[in-house]
Amino acid sequence: MSRQKDAEAILAAAEKWKQQCLLDGGSLFSEESLWTRENFDQLRIHFVENLDYGSGDFYQKLEHQLAHSPTEAKHLWAEMTWVLYLIVSSLTPEKKLKDIRKVWEWSGSKLPDDHWALGEVLAQGIVHAGQAYNQYRWMECRFIITTMLSWFSRSSEDRESLLTKPWDFARWLDAQEHCQGRQFRYAFLYLLFPNEFEPILAKNHREKIVNAFFKKWSWDLPTNHTDSIAIDQALQKIVSKLQVEYPEADVHFYKPPLEDVWQSSQSSSQPSLAAQEKTNPKNLKSVLPRPQLPLTDKIDPSPQVKETASSYSIDNILKEGCFLEREKLETILQRLRDKKNLVLQGPPGTGKTWLAKKLAFAAIGERDEDKIRPVQFHPNLSYEDFVRGWRPSGDGKLDLVDGPGTTTLSDNILLT
Repeated sequence: MSRQKDAEAILAAAEKWKQQCLLDGGSLFSEESLWTRENFDQLRIHFVENLDYGSGDFYQKLEHQLAHSPTEAKHLWAEMTWVLYLIVSSLTPEKKLKDIRKVWEWSGSKLPDDHWALGEVLAQGIVHAGQAYNQYRWMECRFIITTMLSWFSRSSEDRESLLTKPWDFARWLDAQEHCQGRQFRYAFLYLLFPNEFEPILAKNHREKIVNAFFKKWSWDLPTNHTDSIAIDQALQKIVSKLQVEYPEADVHFYKPPLEDVWQSSQSSSQPSLAAQEKTNPKNLKSVLPRPQLPLTDKIDPSPQVKETASSYSIDNILKEGCFLEREKLETILQRLRDKKNLVLQGPPGTGKTWLAKKLAFAAIGERDEDKIRPVQFHPNLSYEDFVRGWRPSGDGKLDLVDGPGTTTLSDNILLT
């Protein structure tokens, strides 16, 4: 349906990858059996469970992380990089090949010089991936690794069957650990099912396109913008209509005249999908009365909240005068999600409490004082005060009363 002519080489390469790697468990560049659960488990051990938050660039840290991994794991990472870069046009083919070769040759073996997958196809990218695709590459790689562990836990018959069912595959993919917020989710689906999914990696672009064309044609918008599959199906519906209107043309949302429609359609008379959900909770699949701290890879900018709360993100922290850089704030929030706690250290009067409060708002995606609770620890604070203890009641008896550690941690964020 949306199979673009300029993507033919990429999709042909992806088809070979699907057969040789996802189905046969083989390799793109060699005769090894690389795409296996055992090899992805090695990447889990050496990368996913060994994240490096220290200094150095991505590949400096990765080389250290994979230093004691087997040869097959290094070769697998190199092929995984090939897949990650396949549809990207914002990197030169020389840069792509350099990164692939670098990791492969950490093993001590030479990457083939004249392999089809390392030639012209690397120059055929069709998507200009944004800065986040590179900046959060470690998250994309973690998503691929954990997803492939699940994939290769299935029987070969199940894998083959699932690859014939685009929407079942998408639902399976969305249920995988670390999928939320990952741009490779969209690339993965497009490479495997180009007739059902669009090569659009930016979530906000996808929503803008749906919002603009549904408004243009007076269609009812999807009821839940957080449902990725609903947006996928809405995009498919748009492409189907466009192909009827322009049967001789490729459907390309990043070229005129289609780009002009959604880039200039942010009308105040028609709220965005995100705005509609925040102002009309009936559109939500479910409304949680007390949202919990998200523990996923990416804070949802529009979580399911009550109407009176205003949305809050890192952008708000920066606008309110935070002296830290965006990248530092993103790292802090990621550590909070990974470790489930955070310690801010510094002398009095340097803004630790102020920042902790702002980070709490960003973590839950809204400015809501009811969902955070400050507690000050001091030498006289006991277990009975903080967790649960007996308290005198008004009638001369004792009542068992929960402290802030019990009442808050169950559904709020606790600041201490």
